[in-house]
Amino acid sequence: MDDCSDESSKKAAEQQTEDHQNHHDYGGFASLPTDVLISILCRSPASDHTSLRDTCKSFRTTIDSAAYKGERATSGWAEVSTHLLTGSELYDRENPNGPEDVSLSDGDVDDDATEEERADALQWKIAEKRLSEIIEYGYSSELGYMDQDYWYNDITVEIKVDGERCGSIDLVLLPRGVYHSYPFHDAADVHSSELQMVG
Repeated sequence: MDDCSDESSKKAAEQQTEDHQNHHDYGGFASLPTDVLISILCRSPASDHTSLRDTCKSFRTTIDSAAYKGERATSGWAEVSTHLLTGSELYDRENPNGPEDVSLSDGDVDDDATEEERADALQWKIAEKRLSEIIEYGYSSELGYMDQDYWYNDITVEIKVDGERCGSIDLVLLPRGVYHSYPFHDAADVHSSELQMVG
């Protein structure tokens, strides 16, 4: 009986040692050296970064590191996107709380209106004032802000890298008039034919 229990103990010990060796041999991606892990993870799409960060502490530390972001940018795997901000988006950025001084007046709702009806009427009035300010102040253009006197556009292009906003580019679009031109266009015409293409 002792031989049988010794034999089963030996088999259990061997199985445990084998399981431990197999587990030790396969440590997964997290056991790789940092530079190798960075090279592998930087090829993953930005949309997977949140899931990868939640996988384990090693992945989270690697993805959050400056070395990872630098490798992703220099290796060309970073996903860069641009977005042209419309006039209404610029208005909303400059007025994050919406139009100011909007309140209900006596004729906007019935005297017996519920709180919900009053809230809906106020939201409707805020939306109405927002739209009128967008038109009045020149934010109705798809190209950003349009000056009402000189008809130029202030254009803002937002830049994102891997889904995170990292900056913006501000441009001014000056229209080339048929019957008149602006000093910028005159200077461009005189300077060189290459700059004429800018106008």
